[in-house]
Amino acid sequence: MSKIIPFTGEFVSGAQIIQEAEVTVERLRSLLETTVIDVELDEEGGLYLTGGIEFPMWVHVESDRKLIELFTYVGETATDAATVAVRLNELNTNFALGQLHHLDDAIYSRHIISFEGGLLARQFVKMVRRFAGSFRQAIGEMGDLLTDEGSAGRTATC
Repeated sequence: MSKIIPFTGEFVSGAQIIQEAEVTVERLRSLLETTVIDVELDEEGGLYLTGGIEFPMWVHVESDRKLIELFTYVGETATDAATVAVRLNELNTNFALGQLHHLDDAIYSRHIISFEGGLLARQFVKMVRRFAGSFRQAIGEMGDLLTDEGSAGRTATC
């Protein structure tokens, strides 16, 4: 235990850390665009990611709580809520990256990232890509329960 290095948000060799105060929607947008991810600013002030990832999604920054929410959904389910809930519970044990849930006849997923002390830029981009890919895979396994496997709807808020 004597070799533990505390994370202070200071310089880490080889890693780009975005300081806590610099984690903003604008900064994340710039970062994502440099990694060839298509990004739009939505009406609520969040980011809507549409290309360069496996499934469209939103990124929302909660500055006061020092949290970033990754969020997406697909609608509509073709069966009863109880059947969907059972399948989602099974998927939640296999797809730990996103918390899957059923609401208003759609399947949602979200993942929360803390940026208290700073945010590793590379890790954030990896999480965005993995979250989108994981959701694509999860809904692929639920194909028989969905009526529409299209892209995420533009009417949701994050």
